[in-house]
Amino acid sequence: MTTRSALSGANPARNAPTPNDASKPSALQPVAHIGATNCNTPDANKPLRLALLAAGLLLAAVSIALAASAGYARGATQLEAVVWSVAGIALAIVSLTGLAAAISTRGTMRRAAFTAWLIALAFVIVAGLGSQHGGRELATRTDNATTGDRTRAEAVYKRAAADLAALPAARPAGVIDNELAVLLKDTRLRGCAGWLESKRLRTVCVEKVEPLRAEQSIAHERQRLQQTMDNATAALTAAKPTTPANSDAAAVARYLAALGVVLPVDRLADLISLLTVVAIEVVGAVALALGRQHPVAQPPSAAVNVHEQPRDGGALTLQAPVNTPPRPGVQSLPNRGLNADTTATIERLKARILGDLERGPRACSQRALAGEFGVSVGYVNKALKELAHGGRVNVLASRVGTRLELATA
Repeated sequence: MTTRSALSGANPARNAPTPNDASKPSALQPVAHIGATNCNTPDANKPLRLALLAAGLLLAAVSIALAASAGYARGATQLEAVVWSVAGIALAIVSLTGLAAAISTRGTMRRAAFTAWLIALAFVIVAGLGSQHGGRELATRTDNATTGDRTRAEAVYKRAAADLAALPAARPAGVIDNELAVLLKDTRLRGCAGWLESKRLRTVCVEKVEPLRAEQSIAHERQRLQQTMDNATAALTAAKPTTPANSDAAAVARYLAALGVVLPVDRLADLISLLTVVAIEVVGAVALALGRQHPVAQPPSAAVNVHEQPRDGGALTLQAPVNTPPRPGVQSLPNRGLNADTTATIERLKARILGDLERGPRACSQRALAGEFGVSVGYVNKALKELAHGGRVNVLASRVGTRLELATA
């Protein structure tokens, strides 16, 4: 078979590094650092990761704002409020990134990251619930106060309207006042406040002044009631409608009641507040963890690097560790010194590469492959070396990086 094989030579021992080679810098550049970063097979999950990352960032901003606000409210003085606010922001960041750290680490670091995430998550959930409760209380009191003001204004208007309807009709108060003023200019009437000896003067007081005074009283009362109604109308117009407190809980309670489940509105409001805060904190952390490309730890074995030959060569040299005979019945190199998780990761990566190459050859950098598969470049180097050593994949140099194709018999 004639092919530009990735193996320069058939003897693995010839390509194995000697103990003295470890301290010598290699003149060859890793293929992972050259070539194009875009593969000829698009990353189908990239839009989903970007959407999750955007959602995670939005929820992260809300979480940090809630934690900062709740922390600021804890301080008795301005300095304490700022300190608590900074602490809330820091714990919110830990709660958002701790899950991603726990996923991407192992061993003791994973347990520490998971513990820090749980503690920070508990803090921000408590802070968020406190903020939710305070907002609910404020909305309830505002709604009650506004409703009470409207109720009082409506009652005043109705009472004034009823009293006004019960009064007899009267001329405007200004007209009556003018007529009385003209009659009472006569000083002999003495304001019609006492006994008058003159029959003519008594007749003027009884027949003219007293009826005008009675009508004047009615006119002024009608004027007062009309002013009261106008004030009540202005108060009702100025009262802005408010959002009803616990409207979501009331709606859920109504539909649950239609299904035969009766729950108090207050209890539903508490459950909805808990669901809201947990969704913001937990879903935000999960979205950030899924939207990121988490680096996987490098294999703890000896480094396996795929190097590009000088430009006049055209082939790639796979440097294999010392003592790497193939395992019986398996066309791969032994994974001495690797734990079970690392070995399983490499085997899964090999299977994905083979399945991908069944659709055709690929040409892209190893760094791009590592980003696509969600692993480190070290894993890609190891998987490609084992596939090339087993004669299943040809690893070739190209202008766009590493060219991979299935080996033909």
